[in-house]
Amino acid sequence: MCGSCVQHRVTVLTLSRVLNILDEYLEEDIMFHLRFVLNEKAGLNLRNELSHGLLSDSNIKESTAVSLLHILLILKMMVGIPPSSS
Repeated sequence: MCGSCVQHRVTVLTLSRVLNILDEYLEEDIMFHLRFVLNEKAGLNLRNELSHGLLSDSNIKESTAVSLLHILLILKMMVGIPPSSS
């Protein structure tokens, strides 16, 4: 390795890690909703379905779009909110 080369450590930020961070900011019922819609195998698991191309166009319903829009609105409302003290 060259003496002037700089090594950078890359931290992978998975959805599970993001959800664990959000636990500090959001109430339990909202966290349940996020996990159910995005990450739970027993739930909608949209992160997996979308990112791995398992959700065909014909299976994307209005309710799917509404669920994702709702999550985006929840995350937008969090801007500037300090972690909860619970």
